[in-house]
Amino acid sequence: MDFILSVLSGAIGGLIILVFQKAWEFKDAKDQELKEQEAARQKLIISHDIHKRPVESKIVEHLLPGTSIEKMKRLLGVPDFTTYGKIFTEVSENPMDTNTYLYEFGNAHLLLTSQDGVSTDSVTISTKFDKDYPVEFIFPYLLEKDSAALGSMKLEKHLIDYVEKAEVNKTMRDAYFCIETYFGRAGRYHYYTFFGQDSDKVAEYFKDPDLKHLVNGSINSYCISGLSNFAPYISPFW
Repeated sequence: MDFILSVLSGAIGGLIILVFQKAWEFKDAKDQELKEQEAARQKLIISHDIHKRPVESKIVEHLLPGTSIEKMKRLLGVPDFTTYGKIFTEVSENPMDTNTYLYEFGNAHLLLTSQDGVSTDSVTISTKFDKDYPVEFIFPYLLEKDSAALGSMKLEKHLIDYVEKAEVNKTMRDAYFCIETYFGRAGRYHYYTFFGQDSDKVAEYFKDPDLKHLVNGSINSYCISGLSNFAPYISPFW
């Protein structure tokens, strides 16, 4: 009898331990599930807030023409807008079929293009005039200054001296100019196009069509392209 009671007692004790063990395993699994749900929620929050996140000005150095689309997505993530079709640019009369990739950040718009969908042909960055996170033009060998923030950056005279192509226009709502130049270091020559919206400078130009009137005009975006006469523009007010 004592033997039977001992066996039953051991069995009941083992069952109780098993129940507690399963309960702890269930609790651990539930805690892990809650952690995963919270992590997923945080990712959604980050995803929803991406348009408020500023982008570093130096990102352009890593997105120059010839950069792989794979690297572009690794650096910037999935584009906000992607399309393929004919694109008109301010410095060309002929449209070009290309892939376009648009990113919107808290302080800037980024527009990249690729004809083959493998590597980039151009990158355009446009300021959103965020005083806390200004977008700097970071290629000092093109400027008399080390750097300048888009929006307050001025078109310098020596850029006019090296102009490849220029376009000046005005509409009922807008007045703008774009100046394409050709610069670079050995083995890394690119076309730089500067876009500005300056009604006073444009008005002076139309009175006397000379590019000198655009000197010191305000620049709000620029494009670096590996192709001549191909500089897609994205408005700061897009």
